[in-house]
Amino acid sequence: MSRYWSDEAYGKFYETSMAERGLVNKTAACGADAAGLREPTRAQFERFQEAFAEWSSGRGSLKRHDFQRFLLQLGLNLSAAQVRSLWSDVAAKADAPRIAHEEALLAYRQALSAPLQVHNAPGAKPPGRMPQGWGEGDLVAPRDDEEQPPWTYGGRGYAAAPRALPMTSCLVGGRSREGQGFCIPLEEARELLRAELPHRSAEDLLARYRARGSVPQAVLFDLIVDQAGVLDDGGAVLPSTPALRKPALQTPLLPRIRPVLA
Repeated sequence: MSRYWSDEAYGKFYETSMAERGLVNKTAACGADAAGLREPTRAQFERFQEAFAEWSSGRGSLKRHDFQRFLLQLGLNLSAAQVRSLWSDVAAKADAPRIAHEEALLAYRQALSAPLQVHNAPGAKPPGRMPQGWGEGDLVAPRDDEEQPPWTYGGRGYAAAPRALPMTSCLVGGRSREGQGFCIPLEEARELLRAELPHRSAEDLLARYRARGSVPQAVLFDLIVDQAGVLDDGGAVLPSTPALRKPALQTPLLPRIRPVLA
């Protein structure tokens, strides 16, 4: 339901508002002022007056949370970011809860001017369009084979970082474990095991995973620990090469010589 000012209320407002008097007296000619702002036509000005009287309830000021609906009634379909930018441009304070008639009229004239200068947040879109998401524009997420950290097995760095495969079920000990970690391709697992174990032992351990084509990372590490003894009882890293795991040579003991009796 529309509400209008009474003649007495508007007369008092007209006497106290310099912007109102100047606009009413210049509505016959529609153009731009020295600042480049467009002056509304008489029909636009009357529509503005009706909307302002309705949303201000005759109090002479407009609430912040009514500003967007006020502009929408005037035919200005702006986004929330554009409305906030327009409010901050015309309000006396950035956090002002209300704006006066002069400020609302200034905002309306700025919106009518072309082009409309607003300060949008990064990634903001016009009304009705979604902002950029993953997989679009500059916000594309890196692929699995990009920017992957080096992998370490048995306390030693592995030069070729294996690409992470999808989190599929991996067969471990005859049971299926869903999403229990990354699965390493079979060829890369074979190269890693050959560096740690004899050739025959590596092929025997990989036989159970040949049908799947990949080996769970956690299981591969457990195989190295169990078969090569990478870790000792205290959790310290031991040499993984069999030659390095041989005990150190000891100094031979000299034979005991019986004492000679005089």
